[in-house]
Amino acid sequence: MRRFGTPAISTVILALILLLAAALRLAGVHWGLPDAAHPDYSWHPDEPLPILWAHWMAQGHFIAKQFIYGGTLHYSILNAYYHYGTLLAPILGGISPLANTILVGRYVVVAASLLTIFLVYLTGRQLFGVAAGLLAAAFLALSPVHIFLAQNVRPDEIGTLFVVALLYLSALILRGDAARDRRHFIAAGLVLGGAMALRLPLAVFGIGPMLACLLRERCAGPAAWPWALLCRRLLLLGLAAIAAYAVCSPYSLLHPDWLIQGLQVQKQYQTSVFADAIGRGPGIYQYGWLTLRQALGLSLYALALAGVLLACCRPQPGRLLILVPALCYFILLAFINWIVVRYTMPLAPLLALLAASLVVAAVQGRPGWCYPLYAAVIAALAWTLAADLAFLRVQAGRNVRDLASDWIVAHTPAGAAIVDVQQYQGDVYLNPVIPAGYVHNVYLLSGGMDPQILTQGDGHDYLILNQGLYDNMERLRPGELSPAIDALRQVVHGGAYRLEAQIARPVEFFGIDFSDEFTSQDYQIINPGQRIYRFVAAPAPAPE
Repeated sequence: MRRFGTPAISTVILALILLLAAALRLAGVHWGLPDAAHPDYSWHPDEPLPILWAHWMAQGHFIAKQFIYGGTLHYSILNAYYHYGTLLAPILGGISPLANTILVGRYVVVAASLLTIFLVYLTGRQLFGVAAGLLAAAFLALSPVHIFLAQNVRPDEIGTLFVVALLYLSALILRGDAARDRRHFIAAGLVLGGAMALRLPLAVFGIGPMLACLLRERCAGPAAWPWALLCRRLLLLGLAAIAAYAVCSPYSLLHPDWLIQGLQVQKQYQTSVFADAIGRGPGIYQYGWLTLRQALGLSLYALALAGVLLACCRPQPGRLLILVPALCYFILLAFINWIVVRYTMPLAPLLALLAASLVVAAVQGRPGWCYPLYAAVIAALAWTLAADLAFLRVQAGRNVRDLASDWIVAHTPAGAAIVDVQQYQGDVYLNPVIPAGYVHNVYLLSGGMDPQILTQGDGHDYLILNQGLYDNMERLRPGELSPAIDALRQVVHGGAYRLEAQIARPVEFFGIDFSDEFTSQDYQIINPGQRIYRFVAAPAPAPE
């Protein structure tokens, strides 16, 4: 591992890692943008409406959903995207201001993802050495969740950047001295305030600087620990965090009533039934295995789990500085109902660092094992890269929704009536665009519509379901679904409709199927399968 300490070599390796990371993130950055078929929205449901809400916020028109993150920084950032999207419109060449806004936002999120990788390298170098920093950067560069969520304008990547910046400052406090604490604590407070203005749950990572102080004072004994915290450093951290939050989210302070309403909406989300999570075990299992495995990829997940076990069995300050905030955040995740891979993003860089520390410790402790370990790490990176390329091939190709539109044109008669199912008014994001020349009807699940209308009279020649619906309709038992979806299932499976086509793009690379590693909702948004049913006949009336 010493050869990586040469500045020239480590710089070249880091540059190659960042170039690979940029290539993976930029290759699919144009997916689902507004085009001639859907000029008013992108395929990602969390892009068009928040941009509209950001405009409203700037105009003084407030709604609760602008405050659901516990701060409004994300919406201020969205308005900045719109400003620069308009300014750079001739260069971007989008079909509309919305398309240019989304494209600018995606480029910014990609840049935030690359900066996160660089800070992970700096943190690993500070805590465990140059080799660990490079390994952690490589692990994060190939992490699927950090690649594919860098290609939309959600706040998750930027939130993760705040987390890693806070961890890096904590590492500086741990390895520094009291003379430099003041500026590091002020900087950590500013980062923490910004993180809270972006996503309030990220406040849990504020434990990092305080933990660094305690770990640095461990030699003085427990009696010295309170004095390590109850001093001006902690006060500086708190004041800086409050100031940064006020600057980044002034509307939260000016309109606390809207903030409370926004937090109530978020609470409703997190305590409501999430169909994708029903029947798949407790939250600690779903986040600990199903979701984190999809965030990191199977092979990197195994390395990260081994790194966590090493940190628990052989604690040392650098590992504890990473492990304790990660466990606190993981416990927070285990108690929410929504199980989505994007919530694990702040954990991915921390787990990458623990995995890298494991590899370095193993090589240093067993020099004779270095070549088998190198081979195992290279194999893990190669397997993860293969999964990334498989999904990127799907993402950068023709979208499955467009393939469904093509199928309609090729296999259904002109003028046919086509029904698609929407969960709420305006839920167009997972369904294909119905081509011109066809009658387009909508069955609204939240509108109290009687599903029997789908089996009566004319106007229902074809029915389209997206994967989020038909997967749960097949997987869950009666009573586990909402009454509206349960009634729809009875209609679809009751004989009135016959499956004509199932359109899906398998996640494959050189014959290897990685589909099981991309089943989370955040990946299905990019690649939702489509089923098209043909109306056969109304069911026979029940005998009297």
